[in-house]
Order: sequence, then structure tokens, then C-alpha cells
Amino acid sequence: MWSKVISYLETGNDLDLPHVPSLSHYVLQDDILYKATTLTGKYEPSRLIHQLVIPQTLVPSVLKLIHDTSHASHPGKEKTLSQARLKYFWLTMRKDINNHIDLCHTCARTKGNIHPHVPILSYPVPSSPWDVIAIDVLKLPLTERGLVERHNRKILNTLRSLVPDTNTLWDTYTPQVMASLNSTINKSISETPHYILFAQDMRLPYELLAKKPNPVYNMDDFVKTNVHTFQQIHQRIQHSLALSKADMLLYHNKSASNFSLEIGDIVYSLVEVKHSKLDPKFDGLFRVIAKEHGNKVKLLKLKKHTETTAHLDSLKKVHSGLDCEDPQFIPTVSQPPHSPPSPASPENPPLFSQPPQHSYNLRSHT
Repeated sequence: MWSKVISYLETGNDLDLPHVPSLSHYVLQDDILYKATTLTGKYEPSRLIHQLVIPQTLVPSVLKLIHDTSHASHPGKEKTLSQARLKYFWLTMRKDINNHIDLCHTCARTKGNIHPHVPILSYPVPSSPWDVIAIDVLKLPLTERGLVERHNRKILNTLRSLVPDTNTLWDTYTPQVMASLNSTINKSISETPHYILFAQDMRLPYELLAKKPNPVYNMDDFVKTNVHTFQQIHQRIQHSLALSKADMLLYHNKSASNFSLEIGDIVYSLVEVKHSKLDPKFDGLFRVIAKEHGNKVKLLKLKKHTETTAHLDSLKKVHSGLDCEDPQFIPTVSQPPHSPPSPASPENPPLFSQPPQHSYNLRSHT
């Protein structure tokens, strides 16, 4: 196509001229085709630019120059497009740049985020203590929003209010902290932990001044009364837990989205433990080899051939087009039948040198 544009610019013959808008914007200088245009992008300079017209066979090389090299440092899609438009032009710039970055292994490992979390599963509410025993088959995730972390913050906040600034013997205050937490109403069960265990409220030191009257009954009445009290407690707790579970599901699933993987899919896994701020955000590549119960899948790490189990919330699916047998090879765009000449060899001069030795030929009809 570009050979016909060059022929038109040289001879004025518009026979069999391909449909290229605004041919008046194209100019020849030293047998090299340029496009004169004024950039109009939101974050682009509003000035006249002479863009070097790139043949399709050299697009992969240009993409590597403007994105993969150290001086480019893997910018995002819009920044890469803006930088490319400062110097180059070809007809499918945005499409090729987006495709190149989607399949960039470095960008996938160091940038981006995982998908929104998947809807959580619902488990039956236990009807009595020790009715359900759960065992974690996955290691606990490192998060600041977990159940243990929230309780630790609660304990630390209580300790902080009790321990003087100069006192390092914080462990001597743990009985007071335990008494405070066990005598405080828990919003999930609408009751205090102490009452659930002993069927009576904790007697705190200040209550000794106002002693409550003790009920009058014999041992048989005491046993029956306590059994009945515990039955009522368990029923109330079961109802409160059901309401709390419904509220939690509603809150969590507001921002959840469906995300599924099929056997054979290639994914990256979120790195939970980082030893440096410069460590990659994701590890990979992994192949899905089996679906586990719930939102878990079994993964096979490519190259190392080790198996692991992961939750869907920690996985990011690889864009289609990746050569999954070789995770180090990430295709950028469709390669031409013949590789472009090397810009570094003496027989093949630099890509955009001055004529008559420039390495591409826009006049070619092949």
C-alpha cells in the first residue's frame, strides 16, 4: 500500500491508489515517507509532528523500541501510544500497541491488579458448640483485614489505653484485657462471650458493691434451669449468627463479580510475601490442572512442574495468545514470514538511517 502512496507522491499518478485519508498529509523526504499531523490527544502536545511511516514488517521492532527497552521502561497503553505518535505512524497503532502490552510478560508480573473478588460461599450456621469443626487446607493469607488481625487490633487498642508510656510490662495487663473483651457484647452474636459460656454475666470488681440476690432452688432445679438457659442461649446465638451471615454476604457480594477458570487456562498468582518493594506483584506462569471445592483450583507451575492450590481471588488470567509452553516467550504481534534485518549488524544498517541505506523498502509490492 505504501509503495502506491510513494508512487503517487512522485508521479501524481492516482491509478489503483489505495484508500488513505488525507493524502496531502504525506510527504517524501530523502526517499523516506512521513506523515505531517497535529496531535490532538488529551495529553499530547498540540504541535505539528512529522511521523515516520512504518511498514507492517517493522511494527514488532518498533513496539519493542517504544515499550520493552530500558529507556522505555514498559509504560502503559496510553503512554506508549502517545510516545509512538510523537515519531511513528502505521494504520493499526492502537490495536497493535494494546495487543503487545496485553501479552507483555514483564507488565503482567509487575503491574495491574487482580479481578474483583468472587462471591463467597455460604456455610450452615451451627446449632450448638462444636457442631462444626473447620480445618484450613490453604495457608492463611497475609492480610490486614483478616479475623485474627482485627482481633489483634482490638487487643492492642485496649492495651494501649491501659499500659503507661514508660511501662514495658504490657503482658501483666492481659487479664484485664481478657475481662474487658469477654464482658463486652459481640455484635455478631448479640451477647457477651462470658454469658454464652457460663449462662451468667461476668462479675466485675465494681459490682461487688451491689450484690444481686441469688435465686433459691435445689440442685435438680439448678441443673434444669441451666440446661434450659443454655438451650435458649444457643437458639438466640443461632438466630444472631444467621442474621450476621446474611449481612456479611450482602456486604461482600456488593462488589463481587463472577470469575471462573477452566482446566488448561494459564494464570499468574499474586505474591503474598514480598522481600523487597521492587519484587514483582505476581508470580507465574501457572496452568490450571483441576478444580477444587468452592473457589479453589489446583495449579501446575510451568518450567518447575510443581503443584499448588490457590483461591480464585489471588489469580489473574493470562491474555490469549501466550505461548504457554515457554513462559519466557511472549509474542507481541503476528511475526512476518521473514524476520526483519538486525539493526546492529554491519551488513544491515540501523533501522532508520538516511538513504540510500535505510533498511525498509516502502516501494515493495510484496
